[in-house]
Amino acid sequence: LRWIASLPIQSRPQEIEMVSLRHPSEYPMNEGRLVSTRGLDIAVSEFGGTAVGAFTAGTLVVAALVVSTIRMVETPSTPVDEREAFAVEFTAGFRHLRTTHELARLTVLLAIAFGFAGMANTAIFALVEEGLGRSPAFFAVIAAIQGLGSVGGGIPAAVLIGRLGERMTLSIGLLVLGAGITTMLTTSTTVIGVGVLAVGVGIPWAFVSYVTLRQRLTPAELQGRVSA
Repeated sequence: LRWIASLPIQSRPQEIEMVSLRHPSEYPMNEGRLVSTRGLDIAVSEFGGTAVGAFTAGTLVVAALVVSTIRMVETPSTPVDEREAFAVEFTAGFRHLRTTHELARLTVLLAIAFGFAGMANTAIFALVEEGLGRSPAFFAVIAAIQGLGSVGGGIPAAVLIGRLGERMTLSIGLLVLGAGITTMLTTSTTVIGVGVLAVGVGIPWAFVSYVTLRQRLTPAELQGRVSA
């Protein structure tokens, strides 16, 4: 803590408009008004909240309908007289990951990869302001581009896994993710936009491949514990 407290912190005063929902007596998420530190005070409907809410609700309904078409056969619970000690069952997921070498290696690999990707997520704020010379609001554009890439990458993920296998698709996903993050070294809005799109594509390719492999190599009675 002493070392962290000694780190130099730059003083960079910025004029930032803070926005929030407010209501004098009720929970503002239910019926609050949209206010800001610069005097904004409007009803959420004036900001287009109704349309956004309707669109979001519609996508959730579509997702629910798609999920309802999936037919599953639940694995029966282990009889009480066949259960093992609590500590043994509690650590069963960790033991499976450790003893299934292919899964263990990919788990560590993915943890390291997404750890570095997480650090890049914090750097994006400095990139927007200092590298691109944009306002913090431009981060919303970056996030939207990445989201578009994730949707575009998620749709063909199953097809890629079927043709190339989980390992190859995961490797390609990490390669695309790394290439996308590398564009953050530039100060070109176009190049960074393409890179962020690539990041969005690479994440579902890597993650869906790993989850598919984990499910395939894990017995039904351990699926929940290994996933946790």
